[in-house]
Amino acid sequence: MQTAALAFLGFVVLERLGELALARWNTARLLERWATEVGAAHYPAMVAVHSAWVACLLILSHDRTVMPGWLAL
Repeated sequence: MQTAALAFLGFVVLERLGELALARWNTARLLERWATEVGAAHYPAMVAVHSAWVACLLILSHDRTVMPGWLAL
């Protein structure tokens, strides 16, 4: 695996994990303030879709070069 591709995929994984932590923190904070959560049943499906996306990136792009144009886009 190329260093640039590994760095990019590592960044994507860390960013997604950070998003999960931030979402959990925001949910807890809002629930403490008497907020009501609506649509929580779809959350596991969204996590599964995002996890599948990252897995596809790892499987399909491990041997590709990072193209700066697409990365900027």
